[in-house]
Amino acid sequence: MSTHSIAGIVAFNVFLLVVGIAVLFGLRGWGSWNELLRLVGFAYMLGVAAIGVIFVIELVVGLDLSLVTILSTGFGLIFLGALFGRALGHRLPAARLPLEGISLQASVFGALAIVYAEALFRSGRLAGLYEFDGWAFWIPKAKAIYFFGGIDRQFFEQLPGPSYPPLVPALEAAAFRFMGSPDVVTLHLQFWFLFVGFTAALVGLLAPRVPPLLLWPPILLLAATSHVLVYALQAQGDFLLDELLAVAALLVGLWLVERQPWQLAGATLLFAAATST
Repeated sequence: MSTHSIAGIVAFNVFLLVVGIAVLFGLRGWGSWNELLRLVGFAYMLGVAAIGVIFVIELVVGLDLSLVTILSTGFGLIFLGALFGRALGHRLPAARLPLEGISLQASVFGALAIVYAEALFRSGRLAGLYEFDGWAFWIPKAKAIYFFGGIDRQFFEQLPGPSYPPLVPALEAAAFRFMGSPDVVTLHLQFWFLFVGFTAALVGLLAPRVPPLLLWPPILLLAATSHVLVYALQAQGDFLLDELLAVAALLVGLWLVERQPWQLAGATLLFAAATST
């Protein structure tokens, strides 16, 4: 694992976040920069879902998932997000410092979450590829997409789980492109970013609706469960599927109460990504 690989995986996830912010702008916009900061995890998950679904479509029709294709897909989604947002009347708010209104309780719990995330990062940055599913077919599929540009049908059919949708291998192959090599050790950090984004999405969506003392303890307990510690950083599709379904189900629950169209639209996108995972 090299500094170059870490920089590449960070750049890839910043790219996903920028795409997600554009998708969020297209779906609902934001009333203030403080609100965008609160929803940054949700925006990231939207970016993962949107670009992941498009990657699957591109692979199915036979496009080469090169760096040019990856960047073009992302910038295309950014353009469409901005276009739809403007058409729906969404506008950027006036420039203001986005740190107003954070309570002391939320700050303390947020600091604990940051400490935990840092420890999980250190655990993942040198994690080995030990899981059978990971080295048997998730990573080989990602490497095949990385080296050959697309889906090699004959090779995929010889692996276990040949009918699994390719969203996760596509994301892994895109991460390899940004890293410059198929670094399967640093790749574990991609799943760290996914877990952090998932957790931030839950907090961001629930924070205006649930007091910090009722919101943060369950989130921290969830993050510290043995299931998360075992599966969150594994280079395979199982935990990402859980994350996508959980955020989508939360949006459906919010829609049943509040009936906001963006909630149902976001859930639809996340469910589509889960189906492709």
